[in-house]
Amino acid sequence: MSFTLTALTVTVVVSLGLVVGFISGLLGIGGGVVLVPILIKFFDLDPHRAVGISLAVIVPTALAGAYRHGLNSEINLRFALILSVGGILGALLGSTIGTYLSAVTLKKAFGILMVCIGLNMLLDWSGRLSGSSDAIAEELSDTVSTEREHQSDKTLLNQKTKNQDLVYRLFQCAKRL
Repeated sequence: MSFTLTALTVTVVVSLGLVVGFISGLLGIGGGVVLVPILIKFFDLDPHRAVGISLAVIVPTALAGAYRHGLNSEINLRFALILSVGGILGALLGSTIGTYLSAVTLKKAFGILMVCIGLNMLLDWSGRLSGSSDAIAEELSDTVSTEREHQSDKTLLNQKTKNQDLVYRLFQCAKRL
């Protein structure tokens, strides 16, 4: 896809970048969750090109967000660097495999991943590793305690009940459609 760089085009693209950057900095999602679907739907890009652009945008966006979180001492640099080793290898492997997938398969895989992540977040907010993985997480992390660990069992039960109620209501709404 090519487009002429008019003032309107530049304004729209910069505004999109602002929204993606905001969401990335706020939620730490890298922007791809928002950017890839927008690039495919509204800019009529092939999924392969949308993923490539998203990855290129993530670098400066992530650096800016990491800088700000670093100022607040919210980064365990040792943990992040160790995690980055696997992330780099995974990105190389994933992008290599992605070139062999059709656009339709890539879009379906992306959609399935988003649904799975969304359901996991709605149904289980604990986010804790279990079993022997806890020892690894504790060794790599300066702080392993989370807000969740400081809440009472009653609060945890109430949250789980609210999550189950939300899922029930979503299914009821879907039935009506």
